Amino acid sequence: MPNCYADDGDHTASWASVSTAGKNSPRDDVSTRRALRRLAAAFAGITACEWTGNIVLSVCAFDAGGPLAVGLIGIRFLPAALAGIVAAAAATRQSRKRILMVVPVIRALLVGGIGAAVLLRLPFGVIVTLAALDAMIGTAYRPAQAALLPWLSRTPRQLAHAIAALGTIKMIAQVVGALAGGVVVATIGAGAGFLGVAAVLLLVAALTAGIESDSPTDHRPVRLRPLARESLAAVRAVVANRDAALIARFNGARALVRGLWLALVVVVVLDGGVDLGRSAVGAVWAAAGAGALLAVPATFALAGRRELAGPFGIGLVLFGLPVSFVALFMNPLVDLFLVFVQGAGYSFSEVTGTALLQRTVNPRLAGQVVGVMESSKLALEGLGAFLAPALVTLLGISGSLAATGMILPVLVILGWPALRRADANAQSREHETRLLRGLRLFDRLRLAELECVVASLRRQRFAPDEVIVRQGDAGRLFYVLATGSALVTIDGLPVRTLQAGDAFGEIALLRSVPRTATVTAVGDVELYALDRDDFLPAIAGDGVRAPHEASNALVSALGAVPLLARLDPEELARLAARASLVSVRRDTEIVREGDHGQRFYVVLRGATEVLHNGTARRMLGPGDSFGEIAVLRSVPRTATVRATEDAELCAIEREDLVRALGSDASGLASVPSDDLA
Repeated sequence: MPNCYADDGDHTASWASVSTAGKNSPRDDVSTRRALRRLAAAFAGITACEWTGNIVLSVCAFDAGGPLAVGLIGIRFLPAALAGIVAAAAATRQSRKRILMVVPVIRALLVGGIGAAVLLRLPFGVIVTLAALDAMIGTAYRPAQAALLPWLSRTPRQLAHAIAALGTIKMIAQVVGALAGGVVVATIGAGAGFLGVAAVLLLVAALTAGIESDSPTDHRPVRLRPLARESLAAVRAVVANRDAALIARFNGARALVRGLWLALVVVVVLDGGVDLGRSAVGAVWAAAGAGALLAVPATFALAGRRELAGPFGIGLVLFGLPVSFVALFMNPLVDLFLVFVQGAGYSFSEVTGTALLQRTVNPRLAGQVVGVMESSKLALEGLGAFLAPALVTLLGISGSLAATGMILPVLVILGWPALRRADANAQSREHETRLLRGLRLFDRLRLAELECVVASLRRQRFAPDEVIVRQGDAGRLFYVLATGSALVTIDGLPVRTLQAGDAFGEIALLRSVPRTATVTAVGDVELYALDRDDFLPAIAGDGVRAPHEASNALVSALGAVPLLARLDPEELARLAARASLVSVRRDTEIVREGDHGQRFYVVLRGATEVLHNGTARRMLGPGDSFGEIAVLRSVPRTATVRATEDAELCAIEREDLVRALGSDASGLASVPSDDLA
């Protein structure tokens, strides 16, 4: 599929990024690549430490109190799930670099404390407490990392590829960490192993110290009540949607089974008759990680697929059934192969399950829903690990494995008709998905991330000769041409004609800089627009925003506009963050009478005049606004507005304005024109 990207080294930008102010200097590119390499190395280190620490902690718990202690260790994920919700919100309130440095240092102290507790033979409760604190502190790392990536990246494609690379690095580090954990418990022992993990965590902090410093994007304090309200809204959205609730139950059951298995595998290896030695706990976890890693390429083939119920059901069965077979064979090599298959099934079902959930919920709530589901997954895994000892007591090791492995296959069989119905009702967005997959910006995104981006697309139509973007305007939208063609001009001179499948405006997904070209519709044009504040949360995580947010002055200016006076401060801040700043020269026509308009404007600086049928009707200055008639009524512009001196304006897209005004929008649309002029 054609696209309009011009490759310029590692910092590719769209053809008419049509929004890039200039090229990055070689020094900037070297600095960016160095920072991203440091971030990747630090992430690999902290991920390997987590898996090594989990292996050593599980074996240490079994030595201290058998299966019951292993289950007790699993309960640490319950408070961590709650801490994760707060940590995601806090990621924008502090310097992300500082968080990425402080978190490994605190965790090093806690893990070192666990090592000291083991060596000094302190009560097991001390170890459990320190492990729970470590799990809670650890939840702050990934949201901060996700929020820092847009700051470090020079282009959206660099950001997308960095996120894809980090996903692969994470899986490889998990395998390495698991193998290292097995070696540690078989050689130097738990106490020394924890001290070694603490040392690596300090190295992670040192790696992060070389990364460019950033500033917080949100200076408001973290308030628990709004966070709880947003989480409850996401839960209600799932509960109220029969199809989404069904998929969420399947995902929850998978998390519970995973928690049971993570505890049972320690008991099986150390007390279940599988003659592999103490290091085999790490080998088993590594086999699962390798299976998950090798399953990733298969998920790329699912992009644009209409039906996902089949792949989702197969993934669930492949994740559950091998656990039952482990109880039948109890053969080291066969069991490792079964665990490998199980890891692939988990990866496959996780990706398809998340994609299905995103297809069934309201796109505006998709990020929050997935975030709540991630916290729920962590909590259910902890609950599963906690329940595993009781299951072993009731059914024995073999019975526990057989029962755990059959949970998901039975649920898939019983729920298959409902799952097929949910899949049929879901919005697959096949055309949009294939359109984006053909662009290099998105070619490395996993299915779940790509589905989230697709759900955020807005369909827009432009009439012949209508300007889509104007040279010099500040941009925040990235466009993909679906049908028709568009002409690119620079300083009035034609440069290129864009066809269906071409894209422009990429750099606007990261930073608000002036458009470097004008793009005008040639005939009727339909395209998909992606907003910066939808793109970043979709690929980096809910709550991640662009490096530069709206100023308090802009929020205050919008609050003084009569049309927006009823909005509360939080809604005004959201509207300001999504708005674009537009600079225009004297005598420039900002809107033209008879054109179809998509933007509402507020004058921030300078002066403009309103003309009707060529006659000047009134002057507009700072604080005045215009364009609401065309936007709220979906009618042609009723007047021309021209700058009488150099001016700066705030431009708000129609969808954002209607969303902010809510039920007031329809009422305002019916007000006589004179009242809206």
